[in-house]
Amino acid sequence: MNEPSADIKVSNNPAVQQQVKTEIDKIQALLPQIGRREADPFAREIVAKNIRISRLRGSAVKQGEGLAQAETDARVDALTRLPNRRAFDEDINALITSKEPFGVLIIDLDKFKRMNDRYGHPVGDKVLGRVARDLTLSASEDILSQVRSKPERNRPNDMVYRWGGEEFVALIRGEMDIEKLTIVAERIRKAVCLHPHTISLSGEAIEETITVSIGGIIHRENETEEDTMARADKYLFVAKADRNTVSIELPEK
Repeated sequence: MNEPSADIKVSNNPAVQQQVKTEIDKIQALLPQIGRREADPFAREIVAKNIRISRLRGSAVKQGEGLAQAETDARVDALTRLPNRRAFDEDINALITSKEPFGVLIIDLDKFKRMNDRYGHPVGDKVLGRVARDLTLSASEDILSQVRSKPERNRPNDMVYRWGGEEFVALIRGEMDIEKLTIVAERIRKAVCLHPHTISLSGEAIEETITVSIGGIIHRENETEEDTMARADKYLFVAKADRNTVSIELPEK
């Protein structure tokens, strides 16, 4: 048997050297037909190749993890850390495809442009972050279970998304009638407006009472995302006329 090339180098790390020695011992035990003089370099070559393969696999795993993280980041709004418009489009279409019942609430901050003009975008960004937190807490499973006749276990929470600008949208999953959807919407509205938001800017505390207007509908079977959102937007427009109001579509007669 020809001896392998002598350009194979093993790490100076004692742990790696011990791993190599252990692997060599295993291979020597499996190759009794090879003389000791030939078995040592042959085993070293196999171990060295295995180490290189392991490193390649490790690199591939890291690349895979990086791609998975990039995919997750693509679904998250950088400012509020809520799921973004892309995530909403994917999730609502999955619900439509599965025929699972759900309601939609579009939530719009009142007079947000005035606040941005008065205090600047840094304050506006902080307000969006605070409101996102309030919306997430108010749409949690613990709150929604109070309006469900049969609390569901082991199900994903109802989700709030950053729709864009000062608009958010909530997907309320499960069987839902107008009364229950209105209760959920009112809880969300009150979670935002019933306490002032204090924002610090350059050492100065700015206190503002933020309100939201909410339009809501229950998804109809065989309805597209575009049609569902157009109906919800219609009722948001009604709510915006008064501000700090909820407007829910009544059932068809």
